Amino acid sequence: MKIIRNLLVLPLCFILLAGCARNTTQRETISLNGIWKIADGGKDVIPASFDRTITVPGLVTLAKPAFINPAPPVPDRFAIDKNLELFYHQKDSLRDTYWYHRIIKIDRDIPEIALLKVGKAMFGNPRISESNLHW
Repeated sequence: MKIIRNLLVLPLCFILLAGCARNTTQRETISLNGIWKIADGGKDVIPASFDRTITVPGLVTLAKPAFINPAPPVPDRFAIDKNLELFYHQKDSLRDTYWYHRIIKIDRDIPEIALLKVGKAMFGNPRISESNLHW
């Protein structure tokens, strides 16, 4: 009985694994590193203009022309290291957030599913304006 059961399981596993065969096409990656436009402002309203540029990846302090006080000093760095609640409640008195903007053109077919990977974004999550996506 055990042999017959194993003989039935083996073809079933083969059929299942054959259906899971990976697509052999190469994944295409488009780097978005480079020169972007940047503006500061509120969290809920996209700025009307982006008059500064910045190299991505890079620090906000490297924007051209420079922002006024782009990275306000933290009063007590050691207190923040000991209490994460203080870290998450830091407030910049001049702005709520920085907005990055870049237009890209893709001159090839875009697959049905395209993934956007944002690496090492320290504060906040990316927002993509779908009104600016053209297929």
